[in-house]
Amino acid sequence: LGAASASPALHESWVVIARFLRHNKVLPCGLSHNGIIRLLRLAITRTAPVRIRITGSPAFDGIYEAKVGSVHLFRRHAEGPPLVLRRKPRAGGQEAINVAWHGIPLKALRSAAVEWKIQPEADDAEIDTPLAVVFDEAEN
Repeated sequence: LGAASASPALHESWVVIARFLRHNKVLPCGLSHNGIIRLLRLAITRTAPVRIRITGSPAFDGIYEAKVGSVHLFRRHAEGPPLVLRRKPRAGGQEAINVAWHGIPLKALRSAAVEWKIQPEADDAEIDTPLAVVFDEAEN
């Protein structure tokens, strides 16, 4: 949802929605298109996903559905071993202890606020080695 030049079709979709919402009687009068787009982006970033699609390796491809009542655990519904996608906030500060995953630059490990791990469902969330790891955007 970046700049218009990065994704013209997506930006145009946002503008169309903003034009429609601008004439909505529920929203405050005088909101600009850009103001409405900012509101929509904020609403989306604070909405927890229900399903996440993972692609890349047949070993863990699939659609992972959120466990009822959780924003941190997603289960894959596919043939093969039961897998989960776990969202885990990483602790910060000098006293924090986090796993330094092999192959990931130390600076990225230290600045990442959240890690996502794909693991067999029976594995321990804290100590077992995941099949894949990725981080949310790192803090500056």
